[in-house]
Amino acid sequence: MNKDNIAPAGASRHSPSQPGKRLGSAAYLLAGIPFFAVSFGVCFANRDEPVWFGFPFLLTYLIFWICATPLFLWLADRSARQ
Repeated sequence: MNKDNIAPAGASRHSPSQPGKRLGSAAYLLAGIPFFAVSFGVCFANRDEPVWFGFPFLLTYLIFWICATPLFLWLADRSARQ
């Protein structure tokens, strides 16, 4: 068995972070979209009406962005690996 291929416990064999490699602007942009949407979009989404799925719009807006954040981070990771 080749011991060079074995990763230490808790470490990944293919780590997305490579020393000395800078992330592209696309990765920062994709990772920043959910941050700005949740941080600053609340000012515009803070409404009682309309009601979506029985919830106020603000709650629906925040649940959407909480669920969409992993997708944006995955896309940022994919763009950083290229």
